[in-house]
Amino acid sequence: MKIKLPTALTAIMLFLALNMSFAQIQPPPPDLGDATNFALFTSGGAFINDGATVVTGDIGTHVGAFSGFPPGIVIGAVHLADVVTAAAEPDVESAYMYLDNIAGGSVIGTTLGGGQLLTPDVYILGAAANLDGALTLDGEGNPDAIFIFQIDGALSTTVNSTVTLINSASLCNVYWQVNGAVDLGENSVFRGTILAAGAISLLEGADLYGRGLTTAGQIDLHNNIVTRSIDPVASVISASGAITFCIGGSVTLSGNVGGVWSTGATTVSITVSASGDYFVTNTTECGSINSNHIIVTVNPLPACSISGATTICQGQTTQLCATPGMLYMWSTGAITDCITVSTAGSYSVTVTDGNGCSSVCSATVTVNPLPACTISGATTICEGQVTQLCAPAGASGYLWSTGAITNCIIVSTAGSYSVTVTGANGCTSICSATVTVNP
Repeated sequence: MKIKLPTALTAIMLFLALNMSFAQIQPPPPDLGDATNFALFTSGGAFINDGATVVTGDIGTHVGAFSGFPPGIVIGAVHLADVVTAAAEPDVESAYMYLDNIAGGSVIGTTLGGGQLLTPDVYILGAAANLDGALTLDGEGNPDAIFIFQIDGALSTTVNSTVTLINSASLCNVYWQVNGAVDLGENSVFRGTILAAGAISLLEGADLYGRGLTTAGQIDLHNNIVTRSIDPVASVISASGAITFCIGGSVTLSGNVGGVWSTGATTVSITVSASGDYFVTNTTECGSINSNHIIVTVNPLPACSISGATTICQGQTTQLCATPGMLYMWSTGAITDCITVSTAGSYSVTVTDGNGCSSVCSATVTVNPLPACTISGATTICEGQVTQLCAPAGASGYLWSTGAITNCIIVSTAGSYSVTVTGANGCTSICSATVTVNP
């Protein structure tokens, strides 16, 4: 039967679109429920350890013998056939079945490692699998990327084999669904949450960063390190006071619990004096999370300057004016922008802007003395005579009422004669004398 070309192209494009959509959509991780806090748990089987194993997280068995702690160390709780294991048992089964029933994904070979690099996906291994050497899981910069391995059989790792996470791959998002037993080889390093349907054995010196949960089978440990994958918990930070203040002020931010401040500090509290967005990042192998943000605003200080003459002569006044548009407090007690002064001294003003920030500036006023001014010479003469009137010598300038600019003048006419004397500092004095001419 012939198919029309447009119809065929449409079908091909639809097929590609559906497959691209599937590749982009990842299943959510399983809900571990009451099994979340367990680093190692078996629903039905013995729990045995020999040697100095250290487990961070809860451990337990719902049905089975328990031994080896001590000498093993548990940084968490031990649960043996109690209400906690009773609640965890169905949740482990449910999580196992959830992973087992995820459809689709990429079919890969049953031999992992050897420098192999895998990106986020659901990987289907149709038989028992072996990890030999190094396996790298690349999160491609996405901390929410999911890696799921469906292994239809047992899983074993060789001596010194490793699972490594790079590019934001999160330990909390790596799951191994194993339809059988799990054996981690000597001195191997394994990462992710194992949900198995058989025994879990960690041989001498093997380390597990994640969880080992099984629906049935013994858990066997030998001088191992097991650390439960823990989602980061965000710190809650707070400020000791106002977070808006003026230059020169500061505020203490507190509340960091095991994280790193945006400044790079790792202390519980930091004291900041600069504007910025402050927060704490808490990080575990499962990813990072930020605390609440505190925005600190540091306002600049207002400009402060005083204008006006700062050198005057005795008897004069000057007006000193501060930067306009502020609130004012002068050292004289005045609250206006300008003050009038006649006395020598230092005058300061505090200016406050609309943000409540203040600056202080000052000006020194100098009051120069007036030059001496007296007129010497005879002030009573007879008609036909003359007299010489003189102002003090050594002044910078003279101006007589006659227009003369010398320090002495000769007059023969009765009347009042005045002179303006200018000193070296520019200050002036005026004095006068009255000449009488007798007949």
